[in-house]
Amino acid sequence: MTRIPLIALLFLLWTNIAFSQTESIQKLVEQTNKLNLNINELKEFAESHISDDYELAQFFYYWIGDNITYDAYIFEKFLDGISDEEYSRTQDVFQVFKRKMAICGGYTQLYNWFLNEVGIESVKVRGYIRHVKNPYAQYQSQHKYNHAWNAVKIDNKWILVDPTWSTINKTGSKEFYFDMHPEMAINSHFPREEKWQLLEEPMTISEFKNSNYVNPTWFYVGYTDVPKITSDNNYYYFSFRSHPNSKMSVNLSHSSDNETFKQLAGITPIKQDGITSYRINKSAISKHTYLKVNVSELKLENNNFLRKTYQNVINIRI
Repeated sequence: MTRIPLIALLFLLWTNIAFSQTESIQKLVEQTNKLNLNINELKEFAESHISDDYELAQFFYYWIGDNITYDAYIFEKFLDGISDEEYSRTQDVFQVFKRKMAICGGYTQLYNWFLNEVGIESVKVRGYIRHVKNPYAQYQSQHKYNHAWNAVKIDNKWILVDPTWSTINKTGSKEFYFDMHPEMAINSHFPREEKWQLLEEPMTISEFKNSNYVNPTWFYVGYTDVPKITSDNNYYYFSFRSHPNSKMSVNLSHSSDNETFKQLAGITPIKQDGITSYRINKSAISKHTYLKVNVSELKLENNNFLRKTYQNVINIRI
């Protein structure tokens, strides 16, 4: 019998529970979207309908995801060197609520405001992120960070929440970024202060840079570990714990510039002791290459087999 690592088992259990728990919360959010409430009325609405702190934190997370749009214009100005005055003005809590637009600083400040107003401790966490469009964090200095998210204290326990990424509607992702499991959060979120990793054995920035980004979809569809790349003189080996569903498959494509990808040919699959390894001949790819991982599921619907594909689940630099 294949053993499932505890972290992955927790994620699978969490996913099932999260969907059932959040359904009523999301219905409340939908109600408020029709009421045109001001910021204080929204806070009072949440308090009058929800007594549990965890569910209150969920409510404001989902409300922000539904109602606040990422401000691409201000983000570009931020990259070019926005003035402190303009940044403070546009990311002010009340301006964000009024304009319904923000970048990460505004998202975290608005989320903090809501939680602190209802008596839940929430703090801003700064650090580095990576994601499917930017899977490699660019570490510049200890004073330059590219993202902010929140640490929230509920029942004397800290949890990690990224309200900016509450806007993501990709399968499983929206739920993932509320109460992120620390062992999985560190794959994409590296905080400036080590304590906000919430790990017994914190990761170093070097380890973060040299690890591979894995989209939450990988775990959502049932894979249970972070794939590894190893090599010998002639081959690379892309290895992961086999999926319990034989109709799930992993597909690899490669690129020399991380832009134009083509299907990787000549892969030899090797299965042993519950581990699947794709053996890749080094001569088949360039010396410096990128691997992109897509996952497919074959489903029987109305007597027809249909293939559902999840794109860009993992991006690996070799």
